[in-house]
Amino acid sequence: SLIPVNINKPTGTLTLSGDNSGATGGVTLTTGTLNINNANALGTGAFTITAGTIDNSTAGSITNSGNNAITIGGDFTFTGTKDLNLGTGAITNAGSRTITLNGTASTLTMGGLMTNTVGGTQTTTVNGAGNTFSLGSYALANSGTSRTGVFAGTGNVTVTGIISNGSTATAS
Repeated sequence: SLIPVNINKPTGTLTLSGDNSGATGGVTLTTGTLNINNANALGTGAFTITAGTIDNSTAGSITNSGNNAITIGGDFTFTGTKDLNLGTGAITNAGSRTITLNGTASTLTMGGLMTNTVGGTQTTTVNGAGNTFSLGSYALANSGTSRTGVFAGTGNVTVTGIISNGSTATAS
């Protein structure tokens, strides 16, 4: 299906539990809760989060097979019923965002490269003591503009890959 899915359920929950590997139109979460309960739930199009809550409400961990490109367009919450790995798609975060991690010892993984495209300081606040946000790698965009990336908050943050300054130097 080429039809994009826009989730806008202010107080409701939408559960994607089927195999949507043929869907290429993308998924946008603007409000409400989206349960990502299948490795192919998001299809292969882009996944955009502008607000709302995501979760894996199954009995076990889920790893997204689509490796969708992800845009973090606003603050959001991960409920943390079970661990959720959104795959290795590229992550665009063009602003300072707050990610709230709920649950007990839960992990939200975005295994791709997150790029800071803000023309200055970008702060990613991860709240949720005892929970973890795991990121594949992090890059400051390669341009003449001075950029700074800050991770803050009460949650744990791990970066499993490189942290770089675009393609010009390694950040410290």
